[in-house]
Amino acid sequence: MNRLHQLLWVMAAVVTLGVGSQLLGHSQSALTNGFLYWPPRWLEPVSVPGPPIAAQCQGVDDTTTLGATITAARGRTLVISPGEVCAAGDLTIPNLRIERGGLLKPTSGHTITLTGSFEAGVYQTFTNVDPGQGTVLFHSSPVTADGKTEVVQVYPQYWGCVADYEHDCGPALMAAINSGARRIFLPGGGYGIRTAVTIRNNNFVIEGDSRVYTDLLPLAADIHVGNGPNAMFVNSQNITNCIIEKVRFTSLIAFNGWAIWAQDGVQGGEALFSSIIRNCWISMGNSSAGFFHGALNGSFFEGNEIENTNVVFDLIGSGNAGSQFINNRMTSCNSAFINSTASPSNEMMVRGLQVFSHRRGVVLDIKNGLDWQISNITLDYDGGGKLSGGLINLDTCKQCDISIFYAKQEGGKMSAFGIKDSQVRVSNGYVIDPDGTADTPHAFTFRGEANDVSINEVTVQGGTGNLQQVYFDDGCAGDFRIVNSKFQHGPSGIFGTGRNVKANIDIRDNHLLNGYYAAGRSAGQLLNLSTSGRLHLVNNVIGVDDKKSTTAADLALGGTGEVFVSGNTFVGTQTVPVFDKGSSQVARVANNEGLASTYYSDSMPTSGSWNRGDVVHVASPVETGSRGSKYILVGWIRITSGSTNVLNKDWMEMRTLTGN
Repeated sequence: MNRLHQLLWVMAAVVTLGVGSQLLGHSQSALTNGFLYWPPRWLEPVSVPGPPIAAQCQGVDDTTTLGATITAARGRTLVISPGEVCAAGDLTIPNLRIERGGLLKPTSGHTITLTGSFEAGVYQTFTNVDPGQGTVLFHSSPVTADGKTEVVQVYPQYWGCVADYEHDCGPALMAAINSGARRIFLPGGGYGIRTAVTIRNNNFVIEGDSRVYTDLLPLAADIHVGNGPNAMFVNSQNITNCIIEKVRFTSLIAFNGWAIWAQDGVQGGEALFSSIIRNCWISMGNSSAGFFHGALNGSFFEGNEIENTNVVFDLIGSGNAGSQFINNRMTSCNSAFINSTASPSNEMMVRGLQVFSHRRGVVLDIKNGLDWQISNITLDYDGGGKLSGGLINLDTCKQCDISIFYAKQEGGKMSAFGIKDSQVRVSNGYVIDPDGTADTPHAFTFRGEANDVSINEVTVQGGTGNLQQVYFDDGCAGDFRIVNSKFQHGPSGIFGTGRNVKANIDIRDNHLLNGYYAAGRSAGQLLNLSTSGRLHLVNNVIGVDDKKSTTAADLALGGTGEVFVSGNTFVGTQTVPVFDKGSSQVARVANNEGLASTYYSDSMPTSGSWNRGDVVHVASPVETGSRGSKYILVGWIRITSGSTNVLNKDWMEMRTLTGN
């Protein structure tokens, strides 16, 4: 190769490597896989996009003109300039830019599909796109198919939304969500909804600028679509992979509906699958319904702030399974965080829920639940409304677990836990009534006949009040095991039973102290446990060690079942007898400290403190007395508790006639 040929070869390589692909629109240089090819590939015929091309439209029906322009553009970006209105029927536009003041108008009943890049600011770009008019899609139909589109983000403002708390953005939001775009971004403002948003898309994100600055709110009390539900958003598709985040759902006027409706098979609704609602602010105080109505399947509700709202989740329908509610906070609300009483639910998790200043009603109301995991819960209840359940109410639930909780009842009239016909384990928690209000109810209320309940490492501390800390309601049955827990300062007693209780109750390794604490009225029993089932009291500390407690007796036993009392330590028995005088049940009693005990001596005690019922047997009995009325002095029985020791007052002789 001579010097001229070498120079030309190098110049070709420089042009190809440095600027060829950029100037000519070619995507590949002459250097391929480390080899420089000759002749350079930029010399080959290529398709060159070139500069954008402006659309020339009449605004009536520009389908033919636009189609020809797109063909001639050969991939170049089509531009709709300010003042231009381009109207078209069914048409596909690969690359489009709409400048402020320009509009794309799909004719009624037709669809324009934007398959490539789309450029526009946060202003209106489409017209004639309300329900029943034309449609703009960013994904070939159906938009629910695969979630693939080159357009990542759109704004409802494209469809004419004005976020001023007054204009109806419902049609624009619906069009944006159902357009096939993957991210619908809502800049700060108030997105009023007078037309319900019906969702028919998958794989999308609705994201606000901030849950402080981006509001979604109803503009009327009723926003039905035909015979559809009264809701801001209606899920009519088995939605998967939907995310709603960083918005506030609120209501500034009286609203009779829900924020989201997803009840499968009812009024056009479908369950929400594999979706996420996170980092939102829910303040629906003017809604008589609440936030969500329907079914959640494999979905997440995480990191949300809820205030002044009625029911947050009204779970109803056949699809409630495998969902999680993580690290949410609820303040000054009027009803349940979760109401799942109308339909079965399974494999649900509630973790990290904080409830403050709850006004009324149950917080978690679950019926026919299977495998619910509830943990790390704070319940602060200061409302009214005396209901039959509890702040956490389980009815006909199986394999449920409640752990690591703090429940404060301040001025309320509900149990912390209401459990009926359920299989549940409750552990590692604290229930308190710090102010000692007079209407404080039970910490635990048990009902029904098919129970299997375990309470472990729970502390219950009450103030004054009218009801026991733990109550077995009329007819209650099943198996109950209460272990390693502490119950003290009971507002009435510690345990109570209603009529015809048939439960098997195993109470062991607990502290059960100070019933009728500061009651200021006639005292009752610390533990009223009358059941026709088995009752085991084993290795507990039972009684009174605080002078504010006015318990009349430790135990009242009026049932018919087997009773076994062993290994307990009874405290305060000098002033409070162990067994109430009205007890009628036969009990097997063995090896208890502080309970009436048996001693041996050849003389009646003259010193020391003794409990009523203590027995001192004569160590060396002998026959004594006159002929015909001889007897053996067996010992002495204590008839009072205290430290005085007077025959026939504190002690009575026990004699047996021999007949001699």
